[in-house]
Amino acid sequence: MFRYFCQVLLTKKWGISIKKESLSQINQGLKIPRDYYI
Repeated sequence: MFRYFCQVLLTKKWGISIKKESLSQINQGLKIPRDYYI
C-alpha cells in the first residue's frame, strides 16, 4: 500500500514537471511533442 502511494506521488510529481517543461518549450517556440508513460 505504501509503495503504491509513493508511485502515485512520483507520477503526479513527474506529470507536473513535464507539463511545466512542455509549456516552457511551447512558449519558446519549440514544439516538441513528448509522451512519458511510467
